[in-house]
Amino acid sequence: MLCNASTTIGPLVGGYLIFEYFSRAGENGVMSVRIPYLALSIIFVILASAFFFIRLPRVGEGKIEKGLGALRFPHVVLGIVAIFMYVGGEVSVGSSIINFLGQHSIAGLTPIEASRYVSLFWGGMLIGRFMGATELSEMKRKNKRIILAAIPVAAFIVLGLISGWNIVLHYFPLLAGCWLLFQFGKAHAGRTLTIFMAAIVVLLFTTIVAGGRVAMWCVVGVGLFTSIGWSNTFSLALEGTGIYKSQVSSVLIAAVLGAAILPPLQGHIADLGGLQISYIVPLIAYSYVGFYGLKGHRIGRDRAIA
Repeated sequence: MLCNASTTIGPLVGGYLIFEYFSRAGENGVMSVRIPYLALSIIFVILASAFFFIRLPRVGEGKIEKGLGALRFPHVVLGIVAIFMYVGGEVSVGSSIINFLGQHSIAGLTPIEASRYVSLFWGGMLIGRFMGATELSEMKRKNKRIILAAIPVAAFIVLGLISGWNIVLHYFPLLAGCWLLFQFGKAHAGRTLTIFMAAIVVLLFTTIVAGGRVAMWCVVGVGLFTSIGWSNTFSLALEGTGIYKSQVSSVLIAAVLGAAILPPLQGHIADLGGLQISYIVPLIAYSYVGFYGLKGHRIGRDRAIA
């Protein structure tokens, strides 16, 4: 949750610092990022030094199995691929929004204007994860329904105050759609994952074939519906792995490598055929994650060790 909060605020602050405050006439983008990046480097050095001298509590329990026993479960192997695809698709979309919205055929926004929509993309992920945590919780059904409805309403008000009511009014149908999909998911991790990934596929397909503001809002909306992808995929892959849960967690986290591979692939396709058609890369990635929620997480589960 804290990670999503930072990715929501970060684009707003970074956009202001890089494209306005430190930008100077005649200087290119590389020159304007020097001071912000230098400041971040200093902050990271300070944090690293602090963690080096602070004695942190030991985390972990039980025996950690050695070897590659986690890979004996087919649904775990498929889950590794799902995490790879999910993270790669998420970063591919999130990292291309500014350039995409800057195109005249889409919205023609300046980088500082587009950064507000990057913030909305990651903010939507934060909203969706709050809703997902509520839906999958064990609280009473009545309280769950109230909170699940209250989250998008509160988000609408907060986003309206931060981003402006004109922007949020266009975003509201996406919030309403997210709430509706949670009703169809009925707190089942696999079903919810399939439904939300299907929604993303529809949004990305529309992005590819449409243009203008429709494509813009479809791309921004991906952040809201991708929100439950990590948690649901992770939990489905862990089910039934018994003593290998720690090992499974490790290999699943290693699958974030997708964030380093799929975005460059999308960039290569964008160079060849344009940024709009390049969204075929995250579309395929999210299609696979939807398959995992529908069927993949059940394959080979009879081999699981309780």
